[in-house]
Amino acid sequence: MLHEDQLLSRNAYLNQNLENIPRGKDLIHGAPIGKAVASTAMVTAVYAEEDGTEINFTRKIVGSGTEYRIDNKVVTPQQYTSKLESLGILVKAKNFLVFQGTVESIAMKTPKERTQMFEKISRSGELADDYDKKKVDMQKAEEETSFNYHKNKV
Repeated sequence: MLHEDQLLSRNAYLNQNLENIPRGKDLIHGAPIGKAVASTAMVTAVYAEEDGTEINFTRKIVGSGTEYRIDNKVVTPQQYTSKLESLGILVKAKNFLVFQGTVESIAMKTPKERTQMFEKISRSGELADDYDKKKVDMQKAEEETSFNYHKNKV
């Protein structure tokens, strides 16, 4: 059985049996039970740049395939992913889309688990060692400042 969060990312199945990979048309609401509500489905995410310009990322399920577009121009899946990654959106970290059941899943996590998840998504975990070192340096500097202040006062 496949998890719903895996259904939108065919990349997750590259190492699995090809028969288990859901086809685009199988991702449309109701399709797994033979009651698809449409023959196509599409989602567009709008990324706003600091200067106000917008980039539209669209993924459309057409028949048994998927069409990727950036600003309404058809691109390859690799170009689509590369552009997202160039903006700091890591598709593999699954921070680009909110999948069915994800909100509830996040709500059920402990505060520590949520923190770990956000550190992974934001990649702030990569800075943890540097942060810890600078925090120790700051504490030492505060202690020295306090010591010198009291020493000069006496």
